[in-house]
Amino acid sequence: MLSIGKMGAGQELYYTALAAENYYLAGGEPLGEWWGRGANKLQLRGTVEEKDLTATLSGFDRDGKGLVQNAGKKSRRPGWDLTFSCPKSVSVLWSQADADTRREIQSTSARPTCRT
Repeated sequence: MLSIGKMGAGQELYYTALAAENYYLAGGEPLGEWWGRGANKLQLRGTVEEKDLTATLSGFDRDGKGLVQNAGKKSRRPGWDLTFSCPKSVSVLWSQADADTRREIQSTSARPTCRT
């Protein structure tokens, strides 16, 4: 399932704070990974770092050059929050499964089905 929400200015702090908390299973949020044509064009590769995420969502490249007309302005909409979720049946199965089955479910559901 896909849920889509509008992001507001400063919302990147929510995402970077999640990574520092014991959000899922006291293990923290999984590290993000840059991918896609936009990331390649901005030379963003590998693990998402807080400074690069903050700069990008504020409208700047990693060197501080503005990427959009309203870079850094409070009125800027940094993007859209896309949340992909497994069906409830997968969540229920995971919650009742043994450790090996949980790892298998997680490794299968974590694989992107396409990359650009």
